[in-house]
Amino acid sequence: MSEKIPLYKEIETCYQVIDRPIIPKSILNNIKQKPREYQIKALQNFIFYMEQKMYKNIKSKHLLFHMATGSGKTNVIASSILYLYEKGYRDFVFFVNTTNIITKTKDNLANSSANKYLFGKKIIINYKQVKINEIKNNFNDSNDNCINIMFCTTHKIHSALETHVSENGLTYTQFEKRKIVLIADEAHHLNSELKKKKTLEDKKNNASWGLTTNNILKQNDENILLEFTATAEISAKKEILEHYSDKTIFNYTFNEFNKDGFSKNVSLVHSGLPEKQRVLQAIMISEYRQIVAKQHANLSLKPVVMFKNPKGVKAVDKSLIAFNHMIENLTVNDIDEVFSLSDELEDIIGLKNFVGKNISGFVKQLKYSFRKNVCVKIYSTSQDKEKTLKLLNNLEDEHNTTRVIFAVNVLNEGWDVLNLFDIVKLDETNASAKSTTSEAQLIGRGARYFPYEHKNTPKYQRKFDDDLKNPLRLLESMHFYSKYDNEYIAKLKTALNQFGITNSKKTYQLKLKEEFLKEEYYKRGVIFVNDRVKIDKAKTIQKIEDYNIQDYKNRNEEIDNRSYELDLLEEENEDKENKPYTTTCKLANFDKDLVHFAMNKIPFYNFNNLLKLFPNLKTKNEFIEKDDYLGSVEFVVHSTKKIDKLNDEFKIRFTIDLLEDIKQQIIKNNITYRGTKTFYAKKVIEKLSKDKTLSRQDKHKNNEIDIKEDWYAYEKHYGTSEEVSFVQFFKGQVSKLKEKYSFVKLIRNERDFHIYTFDKNMNGNRFEPDYILILKDKFDNKYQIFIEPKGGDRLESDKWKNEFLKDITKSTDSLFLTGKNNKFEGSEYENDGYKILGLPFYNDKTKNLFVSAFDKLLF
Repeated sequence: MSEKIPLYKEIETCYQVIDRPIIPKSILNNIKQKPREYQIKALQNFIFYMEQKMYKNIKSKHLLFHMATGSGKTNVIASSILYLYEKGYRDFVFFVNTTNIITKTKDNLANSSANKYLFGKKIIINYKQVKINEIKNNFNDSNDNCINIMFCTTHKIHSALETHVSENGLTYTQFEKRKIVLIADEAHHLNSELKKKKTLEDKKNNASWGLTTNNILKQNDENILLEFTATAEISAKKEILEHYSDKTIFNYTFNEFNKDGFSKNVSLVHSGLPEKQRVLQAIMISEYRQIVAKQHANLSLKPVVMFKNPKGVKAVDKSLIAFNHMIENLTVNDIDEVFSLSDELEDIIGLKNFVGKNISGFVKQLKYSFRKNVCVKIYSTSQDKEKTLKLLNNLEDEHNTTRVIFAVNVLNEGWDVLNLFDIVKLDETNASAKSTTSEAQLIGRGARYFPYEHKNTPKYQRKFDDDLKNPLRLLESMHFYSKYDNEYIAKLKTALNQFGITNSKKTYQLKLKEEFLKEEYYKRGVIFVNDRVKIDKAKTIQKIEDYNIQDYKNRNEEIDNRSYELDLLEEENEDKENKPYTTTCKLANFDKDLVHFAMNKIPFYNFNNLLKLFPNLKTKNEFIEKDDYLGSVEFVVHSTKKIDKLNDEFKIRFTIDLLEDIKQQIIKNNITYRGTKTFYAKKVIEKLSKDKTLSRQDKHKNNEIDIKEDWYAYEKHYGTSEEVSFVQFFKGQVSKLKEKYSFVKLIRNERDFHIYTFDKNMNGNRFEPDYILILKDKFDNKYQIFIEPKGGDRLESDKWKNEFLKDITKSTDSLFLTGKNNKFEGSEYENDGYKILGLPFYNDKTKNLFVSAFDKLLF
């Protein structure tokens, strides 16, 4: 019997003939943080499942989102809630196995004043404001105009329905009468039914809360169960794989998450040093992180250290007291000792070079940074656990001074933290599977990437995987410190590999060939790249539509303006949804004071901010009256009763909803930068690295690129399968190229050069093409061609790069090439027969498109 294709693969196969769904505005306009590419793919799979004929009529839908720790499952949860609300769902039950996850998720989904609240300040769906209504006891408190969410533990929901039924509590009847969305976080705990045998008596008595969940789901054909977890073990256990094969709507492992650069790199630091020296190593490197962040990125970073001691409360208290005593009595000799015992750790060596002879100053710095009142302890039985969890869920806040956490096993799941960089295991090593799995989970939480901006690089992804000597790599790494024990380290590595947290990476040298270094092109040649400039909004923004907002002028509104009398002894049968009357009104005809009142409710529309967005605007009244702004907005009001005159309350509501909608779209589409069509000459000898240390994954060990001929600039190195394929293709074209061109040179670009898109909608996105091809023909015309091999898994997400490469070729005659600012002005390099071109992506499966463009462009 052949293995069944998982649901997500089945759906993604459909995309070969059916377009991916468009993410609706109900999500994009109401989520604070724009969904990442993989989150968009997860939502597209979900929307496809909900709307395509082959799936939409499935009863009691049960789906699993299998997504890596740190990949933003809660953002997908919030987006799914918005989508389902638009589809008519109003009631949601969020449940999980531990109360600490409930605490942080309430902040994420229901506390609009929390820093990690995921929705916008106002949720606007179909031009109506939607509020979050937290359900405390039962769904009798549900409001049809709200997103109603009950937050509870699995134990609580099972107890309420099965073991401790109360008059005002939840009942199965409530789930029969309304369609419910069940959202299970850390849902691998539901798998307990699949991991161990249950007696028939257990199942008969619904002894498992997993069965309770299933019972709720089956109460109504329209109920939906959405499971979210990072550790479903769907590939490790056959029973789980079979159970979830037709339910896994999206699969994004930590290994993929890590490979895509969204996590920190993990280093295991194990030594035979006494505990005091291991603790000092951690806080010294932590302090060095803060120094590096300020010195090299002008970034105020507060790196956090965790000390893990699973032996119990007394052990944690004792460890905290010992730590405070050590810091208070820290000496120069203590630091010197660590320097001398840790000379194999690059970060300690870097710190030592930075500190120099001023060790006493560094001691004072450590005493202040790790003083007693920045230390926190937490364990499951502590009376202030809830308060401490709130503190630890907001470690990134600038007013949160915490630098040190002492903990027993309470933070392994559901803890969102980005600035945890160092974890120190204080107890003796324990090589049991349970212990190492627990520690691997904790490391996974610390491996979440700390986002920061640096020289136009991606904020949320690692920046220096291919620049191993860059000091800022320290901000992209986390350290786990433990006592040296071969068996423990081996088992911990196994556990980490199972979670995909560590990749087997090795380093190699990318070297320019000696003969290339002697060539005239290397010594005197140039490569042209452009820059990006700030957009002059006074020239580019003349109206609201210039922010790519096309649909704001025609607004449909609904009003129920009849009165009803309900006889409590009779059923309510009258249809209140029918709204047969239509009234049209223009915002420009509203009283100006009324519109000013609505604008004043939203700080975004204060005049100083409007001037930044619309520099040509003269007054607020012009914004209200002129057709280029709000003057042409027309409201079509559908009502249950004829309207003679629209009252001010409705006018204000309509205006506020309109302004909120425009605000969200401006924020989303506000373009600040654009790449220029001026390309500047950069000296090859100054910009091209002679020798660079790179890392590679083991899966690339057979992907060698080893070209002996002079047309390739580098010695043997490694690449992706797509890069290897491209170079082999190019090798077959060289003899033909040399018939037409007197100079042929293919150069790999390992972050030496970048260009910026000049598409008006792309905000000057930075792009580092993998290859640059330099050609010179027999008439001394010179050509520089950007080339990018691209794997199939990136064709969609990097589509903008492909369009940019095509744009370069289309615009080649309008590009201006200059040596200005590089002392080349007036030289042979300024507009001297150069042409800048781009080829479409090279991909094995779409190779014919590349070959066609290659032949057309170069031959």
